[in-house]
Amino acid sequence: MFETVYEIGFLPEPAVQLMAFASLLGIAILAARKRLAALIVGDKLGALTAPMVRWGLLIWGWGTLLGFASGGVYYGAQHYQARAAYLAGEVLVSEGPVVIVYDSSVEREAADDLFEIGGERFLLRLFALEPGYHTTRGQGGALQEGVFARVASFEGQLLKVEVRAEAPTAEPEGSQAASSTD
Repeated sequence: MFETVYEIGFLPEPAVQLMAFASLLGIAILAARKRLAALIVGDKLGALTAPMVRWGLLIWGWGTLLGFASGGVYYGAQHYQARAAYLAGEVLVSEGPVVIVYDSSVEREAADDLFEIGGERFLLRLFALEPGYHTTRGQGGALQEGVFARVASFEGQLLKVEVRAEAPTAEPEGSQAASSTD
C-alpha cells in the first residue's frame, strides 16, 4: 500500500504566499511613504532629505509591488496549469524503485537530485520556483535510494509522490516447505 507524501493542492506553495505578502508590503509603503519619510528623517534633516527619502520609498514600494507581484502571477499560472493537468489525468505515472543517477549532495548540502523511477528520469531542484515536490534527499525527502515509489509528473514537475517501504515481492514457490522440522 502506498503512502502519499505530496500531492499538488489548490493553493500554491508558501513561496507565492510570501510574494503576495511582499506585494501588500509594497502597497503599504506606497500608501504611507510621506509618513514613513517623516519618521525616518524627522525634523533634524528637514526639507532637503525628506524628498529624497520619499522618492526612495516610492521606488522601493513600486519595485517591491511589481517585482513580487509579477513573480507571483507567473508562478501562480504555472501552478494552476499543472494542477489542471493533474486533475484531468494528463500526467505521466511512473512506478518502481528509486535509483539515484547523480548524487550531488556529496558536493553540496541538500543539493539537487537526479534520479530514475520506472525508467523515467527526474531532476528534483531544491530552489526551483515551480510547482510540485521539492524536498531533496539532503533535506530528508522521501525519494531515497531503493524506496519503491509512484510519482505523477507533468513537464518534469512531480505533482504527486507516493512511497512504500519495499517493492512487492512474490512468494517463492515452496517457501513454506523449506522450513526445517526436528
